[in-house]
Amino acid sequence: MPYFVKEGVYYKWSHKSFLEYFAAVYVLRSKEKEDIINNIYNSNRIESYVNFLDIYYDLDPELIDNQLVLPVINEYLDVINSIPDTVDIDLASLMFNHIIYIEPMDNVNNREEYIIQFDNIVKRAEARVSEKTESLYGHFKNGLSFILFVKEIKNKILLDVLDNKHKKFVKKLKFNSSENIKVKISNGLLITKENIHEFDKSIEFPNNLIIIFDYESTIEFKKNIHETKKKKLLLDGF
Repeated sequence: MPYFVKEGVYYKWSHKSFLEYFAAVYVLRSKEKEDIINNIYNSNRIESYVNFLDIYYDLDPELIDNQLVLPVINEYLDVINSIPDTVDIDLASLMFNHIIYIEPMDNVNNREEYIIQFDNIVKRAEARVSEKTESLYGHFKNGLSFILFVKEIKNKILLDVLDNKHKKFVKKLKFNSSENIKVKISNGLLITKENIHEFDKSIEFPNNLIIIFDYESTIEFKKNIHETKKKKLLLDGF
């Protein structure tokens, strides 16, 4: 892992923060690193540790994969297995950590009217969601507003870190209806893993904005982790 990177004729520190890098090195050398990483991941302040986790993954990928990634992938596969296999796999993957609310947006003349309209849509969406969520964000496409409720922010952050590391078992959502059917619902449409099968291939989602697990690649990742553990146990036996 390079400590410095070259840009033109200049060299610069490759990490965003000296403090986070040295904190990661300190944790790496600690006998309690497993507990520290677990506490960070389950912290209420997980969003402030994004850079730290990104750096620590470079230093100790085996620990992150086994202690954080594998348990989340197991949860993800449980969710996928609970959704009918007639549902598009990417939509099913989206349901792992999201609830989606979709509502048409009227054409407006200025930014202020747009913000007021979008805020009202968010309020209506929040009133419809009964399941516990930790954050939300929105997108707009083809006259539709998309409000995505995040069930667990720590899982979203982990997906962001994995995407930043270009891991093959995560990807940005690319889903477009082949029929290109427009969804027109005046009262809004709430999509959960319980009813997702009703809307398969009827919605055109914003592309490249949402990071999800890649189903086939997660299975391969899980298999490789278990095989590595077996080999390590065999070597430790000698």
